[in-house]
Amino acid sequence: LKEVLKRAGYEVELAEDGEKGIARLDAERFDVVITDLRMPGKDGMEVLRHAKSRHPEVLIFMISAHGDIPTAVEAMKYGAQDFIQKPFQIDQVRARIRAGLDTRGESKRPVGDLAAGEVDESIWEEFPHVVGRSDALGRVLKTVKKIAHSPLPVLVLGETGTGKEL
Repeated sequence: LKEVLKRAGYEVELAEDGEKGIARLDAERFDVVITDLRMPGKDGMEVLRHAKSRHPEVLIFMISAHGDIPTAVEAMKYGAQDFIQKPFQIDQVRARIRAGLDTRGESKRPVGDLAAGEVDESIWEEFPHVVGRSDALGRVLKTVKKIAHSPLPVLVLGETGTGKEL
């Protein structure tokens, strides 16, 4: 996994167990942590809880051959980005990491922070039923266009009258 991620352009650091992983996490800045559920000393759940309490921006991916549905649900409840069952395909892990980083990159940007040319004016032609126009709405429509045909469930939250049913 380390070599595949390095070839994909990621900087990769290793820790032999949960305690060393927590120490590294507190000493350095990481974007992603991949942790096994079962490890000597502190297990993956302890790493997850520690990381999310002190470094909530870090994406945590749990990997395990011993996980079951309740364990995966617990990991997600504590803030894991994903729970990956062993055996897994390395490309699957790489794709999930990329997707998590892409999603986080979009969600961490300030609402008014729109790079010039990021939202093509043609987006408004693709959504003629949308009345308002703003940079924020343009980004939402761009995201909708990207994910509209994916088989993923989506929960849309908002106040009454804000256009959730569009």
